[in-house]
Amino acid sequence: MIFCLGVGKYELQGEGYQKNYRAWNKDITEDRYEKILKEVKDIFKDWKPEWKGGSRQKEWLKVRASQWAKLAQIPEFDLEVTKGITGLSNIPVEEEKTIEIEGKKFTVDQLKSFIKSANLNDV
Repeated sequence: MIFCLGVGKYELQGEGYQKNYRAWNKDITEDRYEKILKEVKDIFKDWKPEWKGGSRQKEWLKVRASQWAKLAQIPEFDLEVTKGITGLSNIPVEEEKTIEIEGKKFTVDQLKSFIKSANLNDV
């Protein structure tokens, strides 16, 4: 199961609970499961949640907007299921804005970083 949620008080039964080859409560093939799992692991490769003793919601808040946007591009993605799993009411799923310069695309954050490192803030 990838991002699946059951129903009831503890979500321990129902549509998304303990079923193989599911993503966001949707049936998928084993091959598709493996592809989604690889993609999800790649998206979250630098996210290191600390589940012990802390709030799960607090850990989900550490996920960057760019990671949520990439996750939302997976066709099976379901925002409401994701909100139910994370406990978050606002998940930024819009893609980062990019600017193309001489055929290369840059995110706004990348350009801000370039400007800051080049001391071009006063230009």
